[in-house]
Amino acid sequence: MVSADGLQWREEDGKPIVPISYVDDVITAIWDEHREHYVIFPKQMTPVLGRSRRSLYVSASRDFKHWSKLVPAFLADRRDDLGVLPRLEAVRRLLNYPVNPNVARSEFYGTGAFAAECGVLAFPWVFTVSANVPKYGNQDGPVEVQLAMSRDLETWSRPFRTPILALGAEGAWDCGMIFTASQAIQVADEIRLYYGATNYTHGAPGPNGAPEGGLGTKHTGAIGLATWKLDRFVSVDGPAEGGTLTTVPIKFKGQMLEINAVTRPKGSIVVEMLDASGKPIEGYAAADVFVGDELRHVVTFGGQADVAPLEGETVSLRFRLKNAELYSFAFRD
Repeated sequence: MVSADGLQWREEDGKPIVPISYVDDVITAIWDEHREHYVIFPKQMTPVLGRSRRSLYVSASRDFKHWSKLVPAFLADRRDDLGVLPRLEAVRRLLNYPVNPNVARSEFYGTGAFAAECGVLAFPWVFTVSANVPKYGNQDGPVEVQLAMSRDLETWSRPFRTPILALGAEGAWDCGMIFTASQAIQVADEIRLYYGATNYTHGAPGPNGAPEGGLGTKHTGAIGLATWKLDRFVSVDGPAEGGTLTTVPIKFKGQMLEINAVTRPKGSIVVEMLDASGKPIEGYAAADVFVGDELRHVVTFGGQADVAPLEGETVSLRFRLKNAELYSFAFRD
């Protein structure tokens, strides 16, 4: 359904947006301004490692009418399941039923997302199932938010499997479950992600229909806001004694190189540009030393920022990081 003012609505098409067998409570969507298409993430029950689990799929459309084939985005794997017991132990006193090892597993409940320049960052809600809820056909357990990234909506990288939004301490307003808004937004040089959270887990009596649930008293929820400086979701950190990061070979367009980085006491960053064989390129072998905290530091070589002569060539970047954090790099006009 569509509306020009949010008050008066009309049905655009009686057909489902995408053929989904199960999505009774969660489907999120974003507009990706960089690639100029809509992206949706419907939840769908899927057989995974011998169990039917909540899983997330993805589809894209340029006109909100014609959608790409619905494909899996987040299916739990054995690494997810290996993290089940530590996650449950952290909230054991909140759980409404004893942990059942035969039921315990990881599932994906939904996700928020952010359309970054280089791809899509997602904030999947990881549901750690602890036990079945008697009579109500549901499960107990906490929900935390992790981080994922894709450049093509087909291959998703989840290297950390740790919370990017951690549950609060026991008794806090956000100690049980966290669910993000569908889309993070950029405001100036800040990324903002609104989220809802509860002080109870998924099997609490009230949400499952049982009487005396304590909703509004013992069991409560609220809205929070998480913020990051631009592009500072994750960094590559160099130790105090120094270390290096060398990129894969790339071809770029642009006239200058920017880095988003921070140096700590006695820290520094030096960038080197290498040719396809890995040898330093004359005139770009070592950039001027960077020290500081900048979102858009322009890298210079002997005081000159112009890297246009290397545009279209196959190069690699070597970052020498000493007590420093590198968040991103970009070539700009």
